[in-house]
Amino acid sequence: DIEAEGYDTALYTNLYGETYMMNMYNLDGVKIWFSGFSETPNTEYTFDFWQYTNTGIVDGISGDVDLDIQMLPDGSDKASPMPE
Repeated sequence: DIEAEGYDTALYTNLYGETYMMNMYNLDGVKIWFSGFSETPNTEYTFDFWQYTNTGIVDGISGDVDLDIQMLPDGSDKASPMPE
């Protein structure tokens, strides 16, 4: 399995998926990568990563780019690598 090989995993979802396709309360301990393109995340659930746009601009890359941030507890200085 992927985690046994030393890779981090996360469940990539959006508001529709959380609301209609999954029981988020059964996913305790699973890292959540939330996709929501608004000024603030539009979810009632906790998440670890937030993809806030799919039309970002990054020097050296032509075309639109996904932009994400990792949500860390206040005072934390340890970031995890983004799942591939």
